[in-house]
Amino acid sequence: MILPRIFIITPSFNQAEFLEECIDSILSQNYPNLEFVNKDGILNYPSRAF
Repeated sequence: MILPRIFIITPSFNQAEFLEECIDSILSQNYPNLEFVNKDGILNYPSRAF
């Protein structure tokens, strides 16, 4: 059985300090068909390092 793909879209406007915890939480999920998209609205903010 093919499971549907689940997209997780996370805005991170000026919230880089929470991004690592967010990504770790997503990676710890058991569902095998996830796709994660992070949208940072500021080009020079530290979340680009991830």
